Amino acid sequence: MAPPRKPLNADDIVRRYLAGASITALTRAERVGKDRIREILDAAGVERRDAGAAVAVSRWNGGVDVTAAEVATLYRTGLPTTEVAQQLGVSHSTVSRLLDEQGVPRRSPSEDAVAKFVRTTGVTAEEVARRYVSGESEKTLAEALGVWRSTIRIVLTNQGIAARGRSDAQGLRLAQLSAEERKRLASFANAARRGQTASARERSAKAVARVDNPYFTGLGEAEIAELLRAHGFAVEPQRAEGPYNIDVATWPVAVEVHRHTTHPMRQTRIRERAVYLADQGWRVLYVWCNRSAAGKWCFSDPAADEVIAHIQRAQTDPSSVREYRVVRCTGQDAP
Repeated sequence: MAPPRKPLNADDIVRRYLAGASITALTRAERVGKDRIREILDAAGVERRDAGAAVAVSRWNGGVDVTAAEVATLYRTGLPTTEVAQQLGVSHSTVSRLLDEQGVPRRSPSEDAVAKFVRTTGVTAEEVARRYVSGESEKTLAEALGVWRSTIRIVLTNQGIAARGRSDAQGLRLAQLSAEERKRLASFANAARRGQTASARERSAKAVARVDNPYFTGLGEAEIAELLRAHGFAVEPQRAEGPYNIDVATWPVAVEVHRHTTHPMRQTRIRERAVYLADQGWRVLYVWCNRSAAGKWCFSDPAADEVIAHIQRAQTDPSSVREYRVVRCTGQDAP
């Protein structure tokens, strides 16, 4: 024999349902199954709500009813689901379910972070992007707006703004300083470096960095490079070779443009350079030409012919290793 059914106040259940309570809320409140509640509603001729218009019942605060439309409205104001749940006193899973039932598109965590930033600071993401592009750093923006630096990075990423590299940031910072301020910063760096010797690794890294920097291309180097290309030689301007850069390299000859009044081999650093390059298999050819009175490159046709002939001999005679030669701009050998 089946146990007697629990007596229910059908009129009260109908009234509560019409007032907005969900079937789930009623079953929990009355401690009966959903089928029992549905029977009462159907017997009273009550048209049941569809899923999109249903209400949710929180497991907190003794059972608080909220509508799906209410949840959707709060979420569309920019509140994340966690804050919507806190404001309505319902669980996070309830909010998520009702948003899904309403077909509300969900924001990503980063979009929620941007919405919260705009809501708390009153500053738009577009304004943050404009200020960053204009030169303000992430750190400066974070301090000015009272947020974490990571929040600024999220806002900028959401706007499609890539982070500046360290060198770009430093260059921008220096550009905003006065000449006196830049000089003051440089004095600190010079004082810290004074008395120290750069390691071989540091010198090699600097040589690589100079390869594509036109600042380090000296007077006459471009002219010699163009001359050699015109005669079919493969040329590498400012080739990095260990800690040094070769002015114009066309294997196996390293052409170095010497523009001082003193013979190159009388300078210790140049002798050390020539020995190092020779040890790497290069034949070092110094083109010794001073500037003309007008400050232009002084290089004669005989000198050009001698440079070309020297390279041709070196390429056809691999035995001529560990040698160096100094040619004047007239084409004559320097003693």
